Amino acid sequence: MMQLLLALLLMPAVLSAGPAGSPSGRAAATFTADDALAVEWTLELPEGTPAVFAVDLAGVEGLADLRVAASGKDGAKALAFDVNRAGAIRWVRWTGGAGRYLIGYRLSGVLRRGRDRDTLRWSVVPEGLPYGFAAVNAELKIDGALASCSDWDAVQVMSPAQVTRRASMPDGFLVEARSLPARAGLSLSVGMPKGTVPSTWRPVGFMKRRGGALLLFVLPLLTLCALAFVFWTRGRDPLVSGAWEGTAAALPEQEVWTPETAGVVADESADHRDVIAAALDLAREGVLGFAFTPARGGVPASLRISGAKPFAALPPTRRKIAEFLSGVDAITAEAGLSAQSVGVLQDALYEEASASGCFRMNPARERWYYYAAGAVLLAAGFALAVYGGTRLATSAGAAALWFLPVLAALGALRAKCPCLQKGLAALAGVLLVLAAASIQPYLGMGGLDWYAMGGLGLVFSSLCFFLFAPLMPQRTAKGSAMKSQLLAFDAWLGGAAPGAGGRPVQEEFERMLPYAVVFRRKKEWVNRAAAAGAQVPAWWTPAGAEAAAGALSEHKEPFLESLSLLSSAIGEPPESGGGG
Repeated sequence: MMQLLLALLLMPAVLSAGPAGSPSGRAAATFTADDALAVEWTLELPEGTPAVFAVDLAGVEGLADLRVAASGKDGAKALAFDVNRAGAIRWVRWTGGAGRYLIGYRLSGVLRRGRDRDTLRWSVVPEGLPYGFAAVNAELKIDGALASCSDWDAVQVMSPAQVTRRASMPDGFLVEARSLPARAGLSLSVGMPKGTVPSTWRPVGFMKRRGGALLLFVLPLLTLCALAFVFWTRGRDPLVSGAWEGTAAALPEQEVWTPETAGVVADESADHRDVIAAALDLAREGVLGFAFTPARGGVPASLRISGAKPFAALPPTRRKIAEFLSGVDAITAEAGLSAQSVGVLQDALYEEASASGCFRMNPARERWYYYAAGAVLLAAGFALAVYGGTRLATSAGAAALWFLPVLAALGALRAKCPCLQKGLAALAGVLLVLAAASIQPYLGMGGLDWYAMGGLGLVFSSLCFFLFAPLMPQRTAKGSAMKSQLLAFDAWLGGAAPGAGGRPVQEEFERMLPYAVVFRRKKEWVNRAAAAGAQVPAWWTPAGAEAAAGALSEHKEPFLESLSLLSSAIGEPPESGGGG
């Protein structure tokens, strides 16, 4: 018990003295008239301490004349070292045990110019070092006549260390500090008269000192504002006067728009519902026939679509859909349709909607332009960030490694197969983690160059493009008017019953069925038609039957199952299509 109490009493004294075997060092810096700071370090590193140091490059123009040497009995011996653009210096130990190392370097453009006075700031020990210091002596001198211009009585010492001595000299300032914790910094700041050193061209100096941090925040903000402005001014579905009452019920009779075109304009996307709507409308016109075989005896349900009329007279898009669906032997839940062929149909639907004058350009191509712009910004931003965070010898390889996840992401956007799309997206995520890990050792100590921070700003800007890309297809005035009528028609379809308007129940059921598929009202429309006494369409027959099956109410479930089977077999194609 007495030993424990003695240890507790002595602990504060031990802690105040600093950890045993901690590094120590002496630094001397001289500021010259050409706005440069020449620094000489003598660093004592005990055994087990990493052979690493750093130079704070924040707010300076350049680092030059860097050298590392080991001091021993035979004098100083130069060592091979590695430095990255963040200012982290690493070298191989001269011996396996403790050692004394001499580090010298020269910083240019260190004077920070203010409105009333200039400031010289020297980061003696930069933040982020993995070890602390038992003692640090720092001596800052100003060369020649500049020394008399400095206010040595107003020198600021910024550090959590215990400052044991600070003294002014005729040409400089001396600071002694103890118990500097790991990853903590020590810096000196002294004021100088305005215009002590002639300034460089103002834009260049601004970018090197504050431009990087400004670009990091301003670039994403400007990108977000610009994309938001384009989004809100592209046409937002104004409702046409009277569309809710008169236009909705008459829309299918006008034969102005096919169901598949209406589906693309309604949600700016060509998907499986639009393909199915076109197939149902072709069946209504007698071009296609549906034969459904329900599941029995362990054999899955299947759907066969055959041609009842020649396809030569059909419009190009509908001819592609008819040829594709009729060329499949049997559609089952286990065997989906070719994703590549479905993607071709999707592109054809986009082109048809664009040709109708409803969009400024192909929606898939317009989305792809925004995705491509985001990918370019992402690649350029990562390249600049890597170039600013690694040494020149490895920056090219590290930047190339960052392009791999970008290429994988672009491949995912272009892929037609959903499985391939998910696989490439997962690969892009894994490669992104590996690329980040590749430059992690070069970051964390010292500052980043201004162009590296600008690169990070481009990375954040690219995320804005990826966020807005799905929303950016721009409709024309005709497209906006059509969208408003389709919204009205959708509202009418949600509460209408076949035959309520005085037209034959069967005719209205079959005519509206493709639109019900487009607007996700397939099941409720079939239920209402069955309740109104509609018959199974003549183009749909169950297995073994040569004619229509009779009342829709008796075959409602198989009829809906066949449509669901076709929907699951086609699957939902990628939103962006093939990119034109």
